[in-house]
Parts: sequence; C-alpha cells; structure tokens
Amino acid sequence: MDNSWTLPLRRVPQKEKKDSHIVWNNVNLCYEQKLFGQVTSASYNNSGSLLSCTSSNQVVILRVPQTDGVLVNEQTEKKNYSIAFRDDDKLYVQCVDQRVVVKSPDIAFERQFTGHTREVRRAIFAGRHNIVSASDDTTVKLWDMTTEGELGTGRAHTDYVRSLIGYTGESFFSGSYDHSINLWDPRAGLAAPIQFSKSALQNAVESLCYMPDLNTLACGSGDQIALFDPRKGISVPFYQASLHTKSVVALSYSSRHKTLLSGSLDNRVKMLTFVGEELQCIATKKFDEPVTAIAVHPASTEFAVASASGDLKIFVFREEAQAKSDAAAAALGAETRKLSKEEILEEKMLLIQQRLSTYQYGKALKSALYARQSDVLVSTVEELIRRGALHIALNNQNDRCVVQMLRFATEFVDKPQFINTMIPVFEVIFEIYGSSVGTSTFLHKELVKAQKKISQSLACLRAVEKSMGVMQLIINCD
Repeated sequence: MDNSWTLPLRRVPQKEKKDSHIVWNNVNLCYEQKLFGQVTSASYNNSGSLLSCTSSNQVVILRVPQTDGVLVNEQTEKKNYSIAFRDDDKLYVQCVDQRVVVKSPDIAFERQFTGHTREVRRAIFAGRHNIVSASDDTTVKLWDMTTEGELGTGRAHTDYVRSLIGYTGESFFSGSYDHSINLWDPRAGLAAPIQFSKSALQNAVESLCYMPDLNTLACGSGDQIALFDPRKGISVPFYQASLHTKSVVALSYSSRHKTLLSGSLDNRVKMLTFVGEELQCIATKKFDEPVTAIAVHPASTEFAVASASGDLKIFVFREEAQAKSDAAAAALGAETRKLSKEEILEEKMLLIQQRLSTYQYGKALKSALYARQSDVLVSTVEELIRRGALHIALNNQNDRCVVQMLRFATEFVDKPQFINTMIPVFEVIFEIYGSSVGTSTFLHKELVKAQKKISQSLACLRAVEKSMGVMQLIINCD
C-alpha cells in the first residue's frame, strides 16, 4: 500500500444553504413571562426592536432583546385583543373592548375611535393616516386618524370578523366566522369587497397571514391551512390540507427561512416549508397548553409563542445565540481557538482517505455522505469510479444512504463538469436497487422527484439544441 497517496479534493461551486429541519430544531428558550388571562395576540414592530403581547387583562410591550427591559406593562380590567404597529413604528393601534385606541411608544399620544357595537378583535393601519378595524358585530370599519371620524363600514360578513391582514398599498383582507375571506380596497369604498372567497372554505376563518415574497395568502380555517394566490383570485385555494387536529388560530411567516409557522389549539406549533405549491412539515414543537398566538421577528432571529394559560415564551435560533455568545466573549477579550472550514474539510478528507486506503469503500462513502460537504462527496465518488469500486461502495447500503446519494446525483447531473461522475452513480443505483423500488415508498418517492428534475433539465437542453441548430444555419449561410 502506497502511504504517500492523498485523496484529491474536487471543489464544487454552489450557494451556501442551511437545512431548514436543522434550523427549526435548534432553538433555545431565551425568555418567558406569565401574563394575566389568555394571550390574544403577539407581534413585533417592523424594525424588530419591540415585541407586543396582549392578554385578557394585560398589555405588554417588551424591548428586543428582552434584557433591555419593558416599555409597557399594564394590567387592565378591560379586555385587550390585539396590537399592530404602523410601518414607521411611530404609532401602534390597540383593540380594547369595543374601542380602537391609537398610541405612540415614544410620546404621550392617544386617540380613541368608537362606533362598534361589540368587541373589536383586530385593527391595522391602512396607509399612514387610516385605520381598519374588525369586530364581532360582523362589520369592518375604516377610520381617519386626522379627523377621528369614520370613513366607511363594510357589511359583507355575516358573522364574527376575527382576522385582518394588510395586502398591497391600503388594501387588506378580512376573515370571518361565516367561512369567508374578503379583499377590500378603501379607494373603492367598503360598500362591497373587490374579491371574496365564495364557498372555498368549510370552517370559520381564525387567522390570516400574507407572505409578500411569495405573493401568497395563508388562512387558518378549522384544522386546515389553505393557500391562495391573490393575483388569480381568492375564490379557489391552490392548496388546502388538514395539518393539525384542532383549530389553527395563529399564523406567522419567516421570510428568511421561507417557513410558515402555524399555532393550534392542539398545543402544537408546526414549521411548514414550501415544496412546490404544497406545505411540508419540517419541525413540530409541543406545549402544555393550547397555542393562541405566534410572532416571528422580522429578521427571523427569534420567535414568540403564547398560550391560553398566559404563558409567553421567546425562542432564539441557536446560531444567533452562538453569535451573541461569541460577540460577548470577544468583548471580554476572550480568545477562543476554533477550527477553520479548511481545517475541518482536511480532517474529513483524511478520514475518508484512510478508509479508501484500507479498501473500506462502503464506510468511505458513508463518511462522505455524513460529512455534508459537496466537495468531499464528489471527490470520494470520483475516486471510487477511478478504482472501479463504486458498485462495492453502494451495495448493501440502507435506504437513507441510497436516497441521499440519489438526491446528490440529481442535483449535479445537469452540470457539465460533473455529468461523467453522476451518470455512473445513477446506473449503479438502478442496477442494485431497481428491483426493490416497489417495496420502499421512500426510495420510490425520491426516484419520482429525480425523474421530474432530470426531465426539466432535458427540456432545457432541447431548447438549447434548437437554438444551436438555428445558429448553425446562420453560420453556414454566411
């Protein structure tokens, strides 16, 4: 055996991406507080410097991070339902009993709007000078902050209106217990909504969440979550599924991680990611009491979960907690020696090199897969192909290893510099495991995904081939 041999490292150009499963399963509880009564809402301001939370008998506005103290902490006899901040964070609107109250977090400013005949559940800003409120009296009202007068009343709903969410400009969505969602535009007046969901939903609308980067509206209706594309209308959802066992009463969205959080009376918060036009659950957190409110920080550095018993819990992502810890250590002058990425890569390559040198091809491939480094895996596969040992390495692997290998080959098969490496991987997998696809749902599902991806790549190549044919004709004519 030649001890001087080293495994060559093949660099793979790719964007850095984090596994969403790992991100949401690695969170730390950083703050908790007990509020009086059931928590009715939680929301961050747009800059992420404040977190508001309302309960039946208390209003709390916390500074972020929470170690900076509390801005507002009031215990009230009257019921509090929600708080929402204006885009510039200079004002916030609060729902108290049958009133809408506008306040400032910085100065002594307050305006009150009355006109609803039952409890006001939600209120949001529609532009800089108008407010919209939704009430159990089945109406939606538009208010002018400058004149403190009512600009209009929408009466399209026939039951409690518990949800409001902004759309574009001053337009907004409202959701009701009459199983409907309406889209309103104040410029067109509130005599009638400009869009409505008709009979698309079979249960009361408990929560709404608009995701601007995806142009998608999410709706919690009963135990189901429905997704709408407002550009195509909200009369038919493009996705609807039962993801909880009880009503979904809270929704929030992380734009950084492209993840929708749903909170339910089944005591669970689910983290849902988008796979095409469908939602896939990537993580679940269980709590002791029904979840009644969720809020994600605008920068997705933390998220808050509140319950029917009044518990407010704030979770920070472990990577953010580590970053803060490192910064604190640096501020104290602590010197910590951490391995660089290159040193970690070198260690992994050395382990695989040792296993290849002792002809442990299966273990070498498994180590490369567990390394979670594309550079390491490509280098290992190319060396196995050079040695004619790829068949040996892939034989007798479990379904998970085979699927990981299949996903990797599918991702890079359309890259010209890797096609000669990935094609043999497909051939060996099909030869060894082709007969067992029918007995493994896991493997069959991944093969369908691989087929779809490769078909898309082939379609692009055919289009390029057609363009090349035209180009060739032009060149020959010249």
